Amino acid sequence: MKKILNILMLVSLVVISACRKSDNAAMPDGIVYLNQAQITKVDGGDPAILDTDPLGFASSVRVDLYFKNSDKNPDHLDLVVMKNGDTKNVKTLKADISSYPTDVEISGQQLTELVGEEILSGDQFDIGADYVVGRKT
Repeated sequence: MKKILNILMLVSLVVISACRKSDNAAMPDGIVYLNQAQITKVDGGDPAILDTDPLGFASSVRVDLYFKNSDKNPDHLDLVVMKNGDTKNVKTLKADISSYPTDVEISGQQLTELVGEEILSGDQFDIGADYVVGRKT
């Protein structure tokens, strides 16, 4: 019993002495907080790409900022598209968007030219924003 108490005392002493207030990591100085982009489909236009005529697709999206009166806006945004979740093949739909809200037209022909292959049944396109602060390298 005495051995167990000695071991418990030793373990608790090690645990208590291992914790120091100075061990808490501070947030790095290089973090930049930016306003979020809000991308929504504009009313009208095609709701989806049809299998019968993928090149005839025409629609538009509106790029706006979520917080209207924020002083943490990006210098500009690039509207990008990704086909079928392939994160290694992201293409720019429209570059240097700096006034908000902005409507961007999207066509089936444009998507086909960007991805370099024809649109097939079941293809999925994700549209997002690439933030640019300062200069883009």
